[in-house]
Amino acid sequence: MPPRRRPDEPTEGWVREEERRAPQSWCTEEFDRVDFARRVLDVLKPRGVRVLLRDGMTEFVIEQGRLWSAGDARWAMVAIPRQASREEIMWNLVEVVGYTPGPYRFDVMRVIGAALAQEEEALAARQGED
Repeated sequence: MPPRRRPDEPTEGWVREEERRAPQSWCTEEFDRVDFARRVLDVLKPRGVRVLLRDGMTEFVIEQGRLWSAGDARWAMVAIPRQASREEIMWNLVEVVGYTPGPYRFDVMRVIGAALAQEEEALAARQGED
């Protein structure tokens, strides 16, 4: 099946291969979700995939494809809804960058959570010194 294109997409360069909407729950915690997602990506250090993050409305929308002009490079655009929890953001980003499908995904999420907690503790300690 040929790749699906929108009428406004260029005919060369990149191709959208997948678009999906991930189910999610309702989280009332106040935090900057896109900034949190950026920090998760900093911990994951994805290779071979460019990830664009943006604010979403009511559900995760994940679009993925290939950037043909850059060899086998992939791209992903993730819309993060306003009520997404930290766990959902981590879960979806781990999936987007292609790390460990299956049971080891929980171990990856635990490592990410620990790294982010250490980062927050260090930031709080530096702010306390000022």
